[in-house]
Amino acid sequence: MDSYTSKNSNNCYLSCDNIDDAIRSLATFYKVKEELIIEVYQQNWPDFLGPGILNSEFTHEHFNWLMHKHVGAKNEMCCVFPAAYYHRSLYDGKPSWFDNGLLNSLDGSQAFLDKLYPHISNKKNFDFIAERTRENILTRTCNEGFNGGGPHAFDRFDDARNAQISGLDYSVPEFFLHRTGKCEITNEFINICKKHLIPVVVKFVGKPSNAENYISNLWHYLYSRRFQIPLEPLVYTFVGRNESIKSGQILELLNL
Repeated sequence: MDSYTSKNSNNCYLSCDNIDDAIRSLATFYKVKEELIIEVYQQNWPDFLGPGILNSEFTHEHFNWLMHKHVGAKNEMCCVFPAAYYHRSLYDGKPSWFDNGLLNSLDGSQAFLDKLYPHISNKKNFDFIAERTRENILTRTCNEGFNGGGPHAFDRFDDARNAQISGLDYSVPEFFLHRTGKCEITNEFINICKKHLIPVVVKFVGKPSNAENYISNLWHYLYSRRFQIPLEPLVYTFVGRNESIKSGQILELLNL
């Protein structure tokens, strides 16, 4: 997996690239030594987190308080902190693709299509796809309500990398998968994407909409890895609210 790392990248944020990173983040959050979190991960899970529990245990209202006590945390429970998020996307392999950052869904889709324009043989098809894309995104944004409009992101890298469900598999843009009609035109755009672009996870720094849920996600990740349980997203704590992510917030581009 190749990657581009921003000069602004550092570890003053929580993140979940892998097991070691999740351990580092939890130790940073609780202000304890990493060895303590490693011990929990390897052999010291609390009794209520024995093998085979349901995901709902991690979203229980008392979960974070119990884990706070279990690790002997030295921080306040209601900390505010920056965290890394993972946006699944496509690009041409050049960091300059994201010079304008991660745009909201509507602006981002238009910018994406504009970059594909030189590869399109029938320019009339471009207008058709652009209009259908706009309709799809406006409908989705309306359904999402106040917090909608993108950009969208996962809390954990593995969730972004493994997104394979129809509508979540970003090997093609999501707005091509719904109500575009005229399949032959849509297929032309999908083939252009597959020929000229590569999948990437854009890692950027943001602020959790719910700090407790973010920490629950880290514990759920470690639990799933420790007991070899298929990983699936627990909760999402990044809320786009139709506001773009500035290029300076992008930490890494992780090619898949």
